Amino acid sequence: MTGKEKDVHASRLKFYADEDLDVSEDLLDHISMQGIKLKINGFHEHRWNDQKNDFEFFVSWQGLEDIENSWEPMAAMLKDVPNIVEKYIGDKGEEKLQTHAEFLRANNFKCASQVKSKMKSKKRRRT
Repeated sequence: MTGKEKDVHASRLKFYADEDLDVSEDLLDHISMQGIKLKINGFHEHRWNDQKNDFEFFVSWQGLEDIENSWEPMAAMLKDVPNIVEKYIGDKGEEKLQTHAEFLRANNFKCASQVKSKMKSKKRRRT
């Protein structure tokens, strides 16, 4: 409308809310990797996401306000910033976090729902 352009973080993008759009997790991952690379200040807490079968970390981003902190999947964080994740896991001392991190490493950083989905598609191709 104004003709002005601004650089913004991918988390600021909003999708059109049409149920017919095929917005896959791969597409969301691709979009999230575009644009500005941000540095992590740290993880404040974690939670389990039943839909993704993955832990999520509440991430504080350097250069952004606290209101822009976001929940990010452990699989992505372990792949992108393994040292920060390992330190957080060590500091927390929770066996579930460590076990899940080992599972993600063994499965090429794919959470359980992605591994199951891939196995189902392989079975379909065989039949």
